[in-house]
Amino acid sequence: MRTRTGTGPAVAMTTVAVMAAAGVTTTPVARAEESPTEERLVARADVDGDGRRDSVIQTTSWPVDGTRAHTTLTVKGSAGRTSSVRLGLEVHPEFDTPWVGVGIVDGKPGADIAIDITDDEVERFRVFTWRSGRLVSLSPPESQRGHRTAVWRAMDGEQPGGYRFFTVRGVRHVERLVGSDVRDHPRREFRAVLTTYRWSKNTWVPVKTRRTTMPATEKAIRPWAPFTGTGMRLPW
Repeated sequence: MRTRTGTGPAVAMTTVAVMAAAGVTTTPVARAEESPTEERLVARADVDGDGRRDSVIQTTSWPVDGTRAHTTLTVKGSAGRTSSVRLGLEVHPEFDTPWVGVGIVDGKPGADIAIDITDDEVERFRVFTWRSGRLVSLSPPESQRGHRTAVWRAMDGEQPGGYRFFTVRGVRHVERLVGSDVRDHPRREFRAVLTTYRWSKNTWVPVKTRRTTMPATEKAIRPWAPFTGTGMRLPW
């Protein structure tokens, strides 16, 4: 898992008109000796889509025996309804709690919640959204028939990758970047596959795919940093 520095994840959200929400605060709780725990208010945002701000709370516990830590994401709705999801994570007390971001991912009303589940050299995320009164997993656009997955993947070792979100005439779109291993000759570059999806009937529908060669520079890859265009800010 990627190590972090500081006192916690740079959790953040943005003011987005459709969310009608703003502000991020954190509220660390003293860790008990028997079961180190940290709880934080990640954001106040309209998650359930009713136009009122809800509370998004992250609670992470580190067992003293060194086994897998767990993070629980809880949404406390303004109307009183509460829903939680619990994830086992490869994090340890010397690491910070996993990054959580809140922003607009799909085309449904309400904000979505992303959490970093990166381990080793692969940047991986899970995304959760509000459906029928509870939090459920939101699959990435590449999760199509014959290849189902709940994991959103970005950088994979030396293979660049990510997602760029945008809206066209009121319809949500995302462009998925999948890169090959970086090669150094004759110049530092990689082959890229770019697939565009649009949100239709509660799912991502592929629209077009193009192939190109891109320079292996941060400037070139930055537009596809995970969750670009959602209002989330990554801490690295």
